[in-house]
Amino acid sequence: MTEVEKMRSSQLADMSAPELQERFEHAKKLLAVMRGLSTYDDGYRELLEELVPGIPETSVICPPFHCDHGDGIRLGEHVFVNANCTFLDGGYITIGAHTLVGPCVQIYTPHHPMNYLERRGSKEYAYPVTVGEVEFYLVNGTGGNGYKSLFAAFSFHFDEALVEIKIGQLEVDKF
Repeated sequence: MTEVEKMRSSQLADMSAPELQERFEHAKKLLAVMRGLSTYDDGYRELLEELVPGIPETSVICPPFHCDHGDGIRLGEHVFVNANCTFLDGGYITIGAHTLVGPCVQIYTPHHPMNYLERRGSKEYAYPVTVGEVEFYLVNGTGGNGYKSLFAAFSFHFDEALVEIKIGQLEVDKF
C-alpha cells in the first residue's frame, strides 16, 4: 500500500515519503500562481481545475487559498469558497451543493499521533471531513459588525460524528 493510499484511508502515513512530497510541491506551485490571479483572470479556471480535479463549473474557490494536495477536495455544485481559506486535505474534504464558505475558514484533516515521541516523526493520520448540502455560510473570524463567529447554522461530519452547529450554540448528536 502506498503512502498516499494509507493517507486517504485514515492509516498512519509517512509525510516525508517522496510520493507525498511531490504532491505537496505540485500543489504549492499551483497555489503560488493562483495567489497572483483573480477569479476573473484568464487561466484561473484551468489552474483551479488542475489543483482540484473534478471541481464543478458552477463552483469557485477565491484566492488566496491554501491546501496540501488539492485532489482531496470534493465540491458539490454551486459551492463558493471565499478568500483566505485553508483546507488541509490529506483526508478527503467533501462539501455539499449550495454551500457558501466565508473568508478564512479552515478545515483540517490531519491528526498527529498522541504519543509525544511518535509525534516527533514524520507520520500522521488524516480523517475525512464532510459538510452536507446546505444553503448557509461557514464563517470564521470577525464579522463586519465586530462580533466574533465560529460557524453559522450548518452540519458537518467528522470521523463518524455528526455535529450540528447553530449560531450561538453547539449540539453534538454523536461524538
